[in-house]
Amino acid sequence: MTIKLALLKSGEEVISDIDEMVTDKQAVVGYYFTNPCRAILTTPEIDVDEEQALDKKPVSIKLIPWLPLADEEKIPVVADWVISIVEPQPKLKELYTKACENYEKRKSQSNSSTDKGSASNTDRGSSE
Repeated sequence: MTIKLALLKSGEEVISDIDEMVTDKQAVVGYYFTNPCRAILTTPEIDVDEEQALDKKPVSIKLIPWLPLADEEKIPVVADWVISIVEPQPKLKELYTKACENYEKRKSQSNSSTDKGSASNTDRGSSE
């Protein structure tokens, strides 16, 4: 697993398990992003007032699924859209790893509950 932070042409910062997409001639033509998330750094507004500047509030990081409506976990990205790929800060990498672990747990619980109660799930959105 190679967790990296990619900056895309769109300005999005995406953290993901990234693998290279190579041709037969070993040229990189793109990347596969597995379980990608947008990493958003939120900072408080900066006030000009010196007294309020002393009350520094911490920054926070939000992870939002990238292409959440896709039915794939491994998303191909053309190399031309990637500006840079870097090593994420340890705290961000840890946050992403925990988010992926929690997602896998929820997915396995969801799969086991649909296996047990598949008859109850057939009425949702059914055209029959």
